[in-house]
Amino acid sequence: MPGASAFAKVALLAAVGFREGVAAPQKPHVLFILADDYGWANMGVHRRGEGTSKQAKLETHTPNMDALIDEGILLDRHYTYKICSPSRSSLQSGRLALHVNSVNTGVTVVNASDPVSGAAGIPRNMTGIAQKLKSAGYKTHMVGKWDAGMATPEHTPWGKGYDSWVGYFQHANDYWSKGMPIQATGEIDNCLNSFVDLFMHNETFRGGVRDGISMSPECLKDPSSFAACYEEELFKARALEVIRDHDVTSPLFLFYAFHLMHTPLQVHDSYLRKIDDLVAAVGGEKISSMDRRLYAAMALYMDEAIGEVVAAIKAKGMWDNTLVVFSYTTVEPFTSLVLRITIHSKAVSTPIGRAASASTLGSLEASFHRQSGARCTRASCRLPIGTAHCVSWRAWMLQTMLRPRRTSG
Repeated sequence: MPGASAFAKVALLAAVGFREGVAAPQKPHVLFILADDYGWANMGVHRRGEGTSKQAKLETHTPNMDALIDEGILLDRHYTYKICSPSRSSLQSGRLALHVNSVNTGVTVVNASDPVSGAAGIPRNMTGIAQKLKSAGYKTHMVGKWDAGMATPEHTPWGKGYDSWVGYFQHANDYWSKGMPIQATGEIDNCLNSFVDLFMHNETFRGGVRDGISMSPECLKDPSSFAACYEEELFKARALEVIRDHDVTSPLFLFYAFHLMHTPLQVHDSYLRKIDDLVAAVGGEKISSMDRRLYAAMALYMDEAIGEVVAAIKAKGMWDNTLVVFSYTTVEPFTSLVLRITIHSKAVSTPIGRAASASTLGSLEASFHRQSGARCTRASCRLPIGTAHCVSWRAWMLQTMLRPRRTSG
């Protein structure tokens, strides 16, 4: 089985990750970060090679993710299915897309003769990773993109085990209005794209919401000029709130699913100016394509948001007992996950390119892991042998993280 060797190495590292002679800590906290339609070459660490053009290297600024990668072990043969909804359904359910959701349909598609599996997303009777972690005592929270079903309450994040969620259901929405223009989804739905896709679930409320800021005069008039109007600001604020308010005596599972980098290409103007200044400061030419400029600015925003979340975990005193996973989907197949294990592990995904775009191949992702305080070299932190698949993350986390840990001495 091609996925076994890579995961065996990871599981072994997890099992021995804590310092010997130290009392066994509580179950590790988990921060699972998922980006959307992120390009392999839009990460700074992948622009370090000699084959990269100087201008391309100077346009790529992801220092926070690069720093996490430099501390980690790279698993560079991690496979998954393609496309948004099947990939997310696989990740949440721990099942191959073929057995959970293999078609990236709109949320209004339904087979009325099949009340269990006839709607888009994860079938109603399948458990999600948050449900399993919740049963083991975890506090489970999510922000951002779901895209794994909404036909019934059982299809939603609440139905799949999340204590709270702020985000949207479909493939994409507008970063400013949270609406459904054709620029976001690439299609016209049954509601003629008039749907506003922003929802909230918690212990007292489950339903659609309108954030007050997007309805303010400033955001209605010129949203790109005001940072607070940006949808990702809402998601980041909620993620930071979850971390800040968390009782550290209980383990935390936070699934942070960015809208970035999915269409429409939108970011507030301050990040366009910031990427221009960064490129100029290192001697680069002005970015000639507006789409490329937007994409670089969006990547910079995402990197800074990840940096803020990591800083919040450290400030809370949770960092040394936190597993961090970073992964992303691509416009090719979905690249898979990465890990930051009990002591520190982080990861980024890597699509191989169009040659790997077959459904059975999916894309590759880079994973990184750092053991308890030991800093590894680039050579020793790569695990290039063997393959793995994203569906195994649920089983791996449950088997490795939730079992009692033995300590020496």
